[in-house]
Amino acid sequence: FSNSNLKNKAPQNFKRMNFNGFTQNMMPMILAYDEKIKKTIAERDDFLSPVNPSKKEKKKGIPIDLLLAPNPKSPYPVFLAFQKSDNFSLNELKDAIVALGNLDYQLKSSPIDATVGIENFIITICRKGVDSHAAENQNSRHHL
Repeated sequence: FSNSNLKNKAPQNFKRMNFNGFTQNMMPMILAYDEKIKKTIAERDDFLSPVNPSKKEKKKGIPIDLLLAPNPKSPYPVFLAFQKSDNFSLNELKDAIVALGNLDYQLKSSPIDATVGIENFIITICRKGVDSHAAENQNSRHHL
């Protein structure tokens, strides 16, 4: 969700926003963002799909995991997700992505046990101080 959509409209703290305020102020922006994502994905899929003159092949739907509000008629889960997002700083989220990239690389390039790797990843992102993991792997080729 880009900052350009939120300039001077979003509160600094979602935990302090009530559900009605979220529904009235934020949900329209979230739904507009989701529509933009749907349109972009549809355009990409049209561009990448082979030309099929018979058009008998059924089109796949947009993956809902890419949307902020997969069920627009139920804004409460979106509200809760935005409130929980305040638990993480931008640096913590970036560090979690670095850790995920490192895990992906390890799973593909070495014989580590996937379960152990995923458990370690979850422990790493759940504890405060995820920065320490990124600092340890600063020279990693997957570091942002």
